[in-house]
Amino acid sequence: ASGGYLYFVLVYYLAVYINTPKFATVLWWDPVWHLPVINAFIIPYVSVYFVPIFLAIVVKNKKEFLKLMALFALVIGLCGLLFLALPLTLPRPEIERGGMMSALLTTKYRVDRPINLFPSIHVVGSMLFMFIVGAKRPSYRWWLWAWVLLVAASTLLIRQHYFIDIVGAFVIGFTSWHIFLRLNPGFNKLP
Repeated sequence: ASGGYLYFVLVYYLAVYINTPKFATVLWWDPVWHLPVINAFIIPYVSVYFVPIFLAIVVKNKKEFLKLMALFALVIGLCGLLFLALPLTLPRPEIERGGMMSALLTTKYRVDRPINLFPSIHVVGSMLFMFIVGAKRPSYRWWLWAWVLLVAASTLLIRQHYFIDIVGAFVIGFTSWHIFLRLNPGFNKLP
């Protein structure tokens, strides 16, 4: 799990470094501008950072776990390439001062520059986690879908992504999962 974090940080911040001097596009036509900023949505947004830990708990088979880590690595690498190919930026709003949620969102804004938007790795990562856990524990699928939708909403409601970033993430999440299943046909049948 720690190697997954390190790889993500490397790809993500390398793309930030490369994209920093570039001209990035603001998508003024995107529906995100019609949504309010709700500081409390930083909580579902940050929940995605715990996916590798929970994945290590859910997937007991080491060979299977390594295959899933390879899937995440390929998807993160693809997202890194898309960040470079489609540099976007999203002007950040003023945050109301006071309270833990405001402090968390302010910290997020300081650590993560408003680039590397398309697609949302948060949404892709939560989708892949949902598919994996849903394959292992089918009774959790509806709860996990609700969580994925909450994460997707959070990316918009804390003004971290455009709506189009969410659409791109869903396409990549579905496509990569179905390719993974095609290459690993027994995955859904494993305990």
